[in-house]
Amino acid sequence: MADPSIETLTARPGLSRSTLVPERGALAQWYSEPGGEKRLRLYEYDTGETEQVPVESDALDPPDVVRTFWTGSEFLLQSRPEVYRLPIGGDPEPLELQAEYTLVNDIDGDSRRLLYVHYAEPWTLRLRDRETDTDWALSEHPEQEGFAGFSPDDEWVAYRENPSESLGEGRQVVATTDGKVEAAFHVGDPESRTRQRGWHPDGRRILLDDRSTGWYRTGLHDWRTDETTWFGTGERDELPAALSPDGETLVTIRRADGRCSAVRYPVDAPDEGQVLDLPGGEFDTRSATAVDLPNAGNEVLLRIGTATRPQRLFAYDLDAGEARVLEDTTTEALEAAPLVEPEYVTYESTDGFDIDAVLYRTESDRPGPAVVYVHGGPTTAERCDYDPFAQFLVGLGYSVLKPNYRGSTNRDRAFEAAIRGDSGYGDVDDVAEGGRWLADRSWVDGDRLAVVGHSYGAYNAAMQAIRYPDLWSAAVVENGTLDRVEVLGDPNQYALRRVIDDPAEETTEAYLREISPVHRTDDVGTFVCVVHGAEGPGLEMAERFVEGFRERGWSKGEEFRFEVIEGEGHVIGDVEPYWRLVADVLDERM
Repeated sequence: MADPSIETLTARPGLSRSTLVPERGALAQWYSEPGGEKRLRLYEYDTGETEQVPVESDALDPPDVVRTFWTGSEFLLQSRPEVYRLPIGGDPEPLELQAEYTLVNDIDGDSRRLLYVHYAEPWTLRLRDRETDTDWALSEHPEQEGFAGFSPDDEWVAYRENPSESLGEGRQVVATTDGKVEAAFHVGDPESRTRQRGWHPDGRRILLDDRSTGWYRTGLHDWRTDETTWFGTGERDELPAALSPDGETLVTIRRADGRCSAVRYPVDAPDEGQVLDLPGGEFDTRSATAVDLPNAGNEVLLRIGTATRPQRLFAYDLDAGEARVLEDTTTEALEAAPLVEPEYVTYESTDGFDIDAVLYRTESDRPGPAVVYVHGGPTTAERCDYDPFAQFLVGLGYSVLKPNYRGSTNRDRAFEAAIRGDSGYGDVDDVAEGGRWLADRSWVDGDRLAVVGHSYGAYNAAMQAIRYPDLWSAAVVENGTLDRVEVLGDPNQYALRRVIDDPAEETTEAYLREISPVHRTDDVGTFVCVVHGAEGPGLEMAERFVEGFRERGWSKGEEFRFEVIEGEGHVIGDVEPYWRLVADVLDERM
């Protein structure tokens, strides 16, 4: 089989979220060159020119710069786990907040106060006054996912908190900056997973999304009158993207059949949505923003990736109805590569659930090998966006199916909740049925199927080797959490606790052992390759899983393989060694 160039698929520029620099009338964008050079790019709206600002620092790696803020005189860069100060043309300096991991959410208009989450025990949402060097907690139950930010006049703070370990049981809070709660509310039922996304310019309404009707819907909530205006039909996921600077226009992202589209609404006419003329793919809602600059038009910025083209940054003019590309991460080599356009397919699982999946087919009609790739989460979803790993496998001759098993977020709320109390069973059945669905295709050799998973997907892949070993030629388990007994004993692992069982009910150790690969190594019936980052959580569980193979007399290289990748954590950054390891395992076993 021909080996496609991993460099072609992965060596492309990286983009961060856009940051407005009003003093320069510019848009700032982190831009990391494929060779590793770090730059800030300043797009000047007056001239349309781009200024390159090199950043000389070995400590600051642009892929880890998750948020960038402008203070009026310098940037604040949220890396992982540090925060840095960076003047234009200068060198970054660490900004001390707390000793442990922090994540900055917002800064006020005077760039004096920072709103950030402090990941200690317990987690706290904190406010830091840089001028007085004081720091205080606003909430001891902040949600990591969701918006927390200052109101336009900096008098209020809005955030989401969740005192419960149950999925969705959070409330929305508006408080003064000294922590006095002025409003605490649900716009739907307590488990509707409402998330705040920002403030309306009037400082009275909060932009949010909510799942009370099953699907995500977008709303503007007046926290003083407790009234909400909803946008869209409520029959598909529709997520908020950006409000125009004048507050008169709302842009949302609508998801359907594995792809997205952008929709504009007049704020005073929530039923009059208009789909924008933009590529259909995956929209990054977290990076969408309105261009609030004196020398710019009525524009919103949207980052869009498609299945055959990685993310581009579009500026859409709401008045003219036209879009232009500000940044493009597609290289010439990638543009010339024979990439596959995937299909969005549906098959039926064992208990009648319809399972959606993204399918990448090879060109050959002759029966060939195939891979089922299981996503992590489980609360995420596979869509038809740019996936270099899937394209890599297709180039090697493997068709690839990426199922959205129960618990995924591609469907309504009931489908996502269906995994609760059923983890290790229904979700594993869904993936196994995907393998059987592939085996029934005329262009797939049913005797050459492999399952590969990351994180929660790795757990699923390990359970495939236990419950359905005859279906698979190999299972690749990458950075998985493999001992549910240990997980349930960790109070910070509520994300996994909520899918294992209802935390309010007693869960027996026997049940947890039954759904823990670490405690069922004698039931593994196919070749397993365990891969783990040396710095990633769960390594000790992976080592115990492999030790179980040795205790039953299995030999490394014959019945299993175990690789620890030095310098890598839960998400492997240098993908080439891992991809080549997977390719080697698939080639050997299939």
